[in-house]
Amino acid sequence: MIDVEKLKKKINQRIEVLKLLSSIPRLRIMLLLLIFRKLSLTQLSDLLGRTKATVIHHLKKFEKSNIINTSREESQGSIDAKVYELDPEFFNLAELNIKNFQNLKKKESKEILHHILLRDKWMLETFKNILIFANQFYREIDEKYLSEDKKFMKKTQDFYFKSPIDYDLWFITEEGRENYLKALSQFKEQINKIINEDNKKGGLIERPYCILHLLLPLKDLSEFDFERKRIVDFLG
Repeated sequence: MIDVEKLKKKINQRIEVLKLLSSIPRLRIMLLLLIFRKLSLTQLSDLLGRTKATVIHHLKKFEKSNIINTSREESQGSIDAKVYELDPEFFNLAELNIKNFQNLKKKESKEILHHILLRDKWMLETFKNILIFANQFYREIDEKYLSEDKKFMKKTQDFYFKSPIDYDLWFITEEGRENYLKALSQFKEQINKIINEDNKKGGLIERPYCILHLLLPLKDLSEFDFERKRIVDFLG
């Protein structure tokens, strides 16, 4: 039996966290905590290139969501230092699936669907911000690449070939989609094994890469003219 109110509260919490990530500095804080898992205020300040006061300002925005945990570790001189890490709940942001709630009553199902739609909307907003951030990074490199000296060009080439943004682009049929979903299920099992093996190593292992997997319904997206048609009319 699903506790609808508890579920709604959980989804709302996730929505609020995703809203906070509309800010690039807060998005960068999240990305750094995802990569390094635990960071002190000094480390966050150095990595972000922002003052400690600015970092604290952004960290306070997350207080109500309870998504960042703090602890204290001994630093030089035996003085306790505050350390920040993401709550394990943060890693379940994308877990919920509307298919799990199809047996709910009509009213409950409607409420849950509304919350999940909001969750997905803000999740896509977060994806967009990450891609905008990456685009700005590449644009900056491109603008400097041809105008700087050979030393900079060599550094750019070394960086790009060491750590490029890798992507694939495929267009598939309905039948191809069904086969893809079967292959994806096997792929997820393999990825989960890799992640579990990493987790067994213990300690604070740096995780500098993120796999973002999207299946886009291009036909529906391209047929909907949001400038001239209401979504209600489009859905029939």
